[in-house]
Amino acid sequence: MEHLFALPNGLSISGMSRFETRVLYHEVFESDAYWKHGLRLRPGEIVLDVGANIGMFALGVAARFPGVVVHAFEPMPRVYEALVENARRCDLARIETHAHGLSKALGVETFTFDPNFTFMASSHLEELARLLRGRASLRDWREAVVEDLRITGVYGNGALSPLLRTAVTNTPASMLVAGAMTIRRALAVQKVMAPVKTLASVVKELSVPGIGLLKVDVEGAELDVLHGLDAESWPLIHRVVAEVHDVDGRVERIRDLMESHGLEVLVEQEPRPLKKLLSMYLVYGHRS
Repeated sequence: MEHLFALPNGLSISGMSRFETRVLYHEVFESDAYWKHGLRLRPGEIVLDVGANIGMFALGVAARFPGVVVHAFEPMPRVYEALVENARRCDLARIETHAHGLSKALGVETFTFDPNFTFMASSHLEELARLLRGRASLRDWREAVVEDLRITGVYGNGALSPLLRTAVTNTPASMLVAGAMTIRRALAVQKVMAPVKTLASVVKELSVPGIGLLKVDVEGAELDVLHGLDAESWPLIHRVVAEVHDVDGRVERIRDLMESHGLEVLVEQEPRPLKKLLSMYLVYGHRS
């Protein structure tokens, strides 16, 4: 069930938990990660938000560039309800919501969904956990988690539940979430079947004349999303920002793919200690 939370900037937002909402707020409104390298969007330009979750990025891009048109894609039904509510409240831009994911082919995929960590929902989460396993010691994970909670502002504002605070302090190995995010006492992972489309089909369906920004944050499914573009839709993309887990050479493969379609590419490792342990990078693409 979603709840209404007050954000530090005065906005109220529907979210799944105070913890998640605070982390997402930091990533969009307090960090400049998404807004680097001269990003400018004019009113009417189209933004595709792939992996929208509750819509924090959509609200962030609306606040920075009023008048843009955001198409936000979220396949998890419970999270989608919060996304719809947040889009309805936004008066700075038009946010259109879509209750499906994006992949390399039309169909239905099985997503791993944890109600406690909805921003990690992915059709590739188990593969990602397997590839990341053994990359750091338990002590390294704990220190990175605690530092991440400090950086994102979760400590000190009531966003960290007593249960999670205890889990972080005790750090039992069985409580590492999917080899990735944090530690907790209860693993409530679900398997959720959800429809997926391709970016190429979406571009045609929406009659998109151009894409000012394509944002991708899909926890290991980045290549599948980009492989859903075709020769006709790639030239429509002016900018890309994608969060990528660099396992199996994924960052280099995505760089090569973008460059092969005429984008200039920059790659930066995410600075937060936890994201470094997770081998997370931001890949920026720009068409001159």
